[in-house]
Amino acid sequence: MECNKIMLTPATLIEAKDDLKSFAIDIPQILKMGILKSYDDTAIGTQNQTEKQYYFVHLSFQEHFAARHLLSILMSTDKVKAINFISNNKYNQRFHFVFVFASGLLAQSHYKSCIEPFWSTVQGEPIDLVGVKHIKLLIACVDEFIGQTTAPQSTPLLQSISKCKDPREKRNVYNFIAELPITEPIPKLQYKILAALSDTDTDARAAACATLGNFGEKAATNEVIAALINATRNEDYYVRSKACEALGKLGEKAATDEVVAALINATRDKAYNVTWKAWKALRELGEKAVTNEMIAGLVNEHSGRIDYDHNMSLGKCLVGAMCSFGRMKQLNSGIVKELCSYIRKSTTIDLTAIPSEHMIKVFFDSGNASWLGLVVYIALSQGIAVTVEGSCIWIYDGRGPFECNGDRPELLASLIESFRNQKSEIESG
Repeated sequence: MECNKIMLTPATLIEAKDDLKSFAIDIPQILKMGILKSYDDTAIGTQNQTEKQYYFVHLSFQEHFAARHLLSILMSTDKVKAINFISNNKYNQRFHFVFVFASGLLAQSHYKSCIEPFWSTVQGEPIDLVGVKHIKLLIACVDEFIGQTTAPQSTPLLQSISKCKDPREKRNVYNFIAELPITEPIPKLQYKILAALSDTDTDARAAACATLGNFGEKAATNEVIAALINATRNEDYYVRSKACEALGKLGEKAATDEVVAALINATRDKAYNVTWKAWKALRELGEKAVTNEMIAGLVNEHSGRIDYDHNMSLGKCLVGAMCSFGRMKQLNSGIVKELCSYIRKSTTIDLTAIPSEHMIKVFFDSGNASWLGLVVYIALSQGIAVTVEGSCIWIYDGRGPFECNGDRPELLASLIESFRNQKSEIESG
């Protein structure tokens, strides 16, 4: 690193051995490890391995060891030497991956004392006046660093990255930030990403949507939600799909009537990817997203699909919605009948994730007799046993017995009759 040379001369090997004389170092054995290759440019050659020149089989090995050497100096009393090297060479492409490797090594506790001087030097003067090279260096280093640890240094780094102005780099910057594990975005960064939803570049707008979604519930402010709802109507289908996906990632905090309406509208999009992302988002928003319109739309969408993979995905959405106890019992009779009819005909929906006691509770709490057919069918498809003792129904599934009590005798009687009718149908063939 200090000599800026690729070849390791015999003199270099001897110097290295002298530097490590306190360790039992076997140079000939090291030369046989497989990461070094010999090169002999003498006229007659030599069989003495230590008299030959060597080079690393791949430059990345040399860059990795150089990074370790750089950090070891940064830890020593001679750390000014390392600081000056970083400051003078941080934009030198020859040493780019040395700094990237060093960033990754900072995640190790052994190099903890190097974190502050390394990052302050990288971000300190002299700074690239154009800005592009500096942004690229930060992106590469932060990506390697934050990919292994979350540190306080991530906040000022992200502030620096968010200042990017070059239109050629904005797309990469937003895509990069979208991949970072940021759970508490600084306000300035969130505002910058929010403003990017109006960027003239399509990919930048899409990446901004993805970033806001990755921020999670803490980013679910009224301003962010309104901006993402508007993005679901963007002229570009890719932006619309990313906006739907982001709304789903904001969690139940974002499950407002406006969001649910926007996502349901997006399920009617002509673009396949937008439709699927909208359904997935509705599922991720939880129980608040389950409405008559959602269930009806999901059944209709599922019925109109013929490709197996999409049917399976929609089936998971439907099953997830059916596990929402509070909203399911509010569905009207027409939707319940449509849902029951469809599920009995479907061959791709896995009903094992829906507890039978859950469906029985939905029936008892809603008092809606339209649920009976679906309750009995799910019990039958799961192969459970049902017995009656007085006013109680006992359900035996893979988790053991479950007692189900009904406060309304007429509902209990109708449920028992439905199970008996199902049994008669099976016995009659």
